[in-house]
Amino acid sequence: MSLNRRQFIKLAGLGVGGALISPQVALASGGVDAENGMAMLYDTTKCIGCRACQNACKDWNGNPAEADPSGLYDAPMELSADTWTLIQLYEENGTSSFVKHQCMHCLDPACASACPVHALQKTAQGPVTYDPKRCIGCRYCMIAC
Repeated sequence: MSLNRRQFIKLAGLGVGGALISPQVALASGGVDAENGMAMLYDTTKCIGCRACQNACKDWNGNPAEADPSGLYDAPMELSADTWTLIQLYEENGTSSFVKHQCMHCLDPACASACPVHALQKTAQGPVTYDPKRCIGCRYCMIAC
């Protein structure tokens, strides 16, 4: 089958239109239930850097305590497979503040799409869940995030 220029432009336009519409259709049909979805509030003005939320996240999810290079436990330097919430101190222009980093539970999580064994899955309530029994340690999720 040979296409002339006009037919090619029509087909290309249909392809681009379909690509633009399909994410909205997917969200409309299987998106997160806004009424029953969950969220977590983090108030930077009240954080004192105690890392209780960081430790509670590990405890709740059954993740082991980690030690940093100086030997301090539960003071990891970055997010990892066992650290899903991280509090870090930032200092700039003589002021300091604690900033929370954590899994963002995206609407269309790249980490879940990248996982070849589906160890990460998006739930109907909103969170991205992790199944350590399925994980093969390829770290594609970390690269995709």
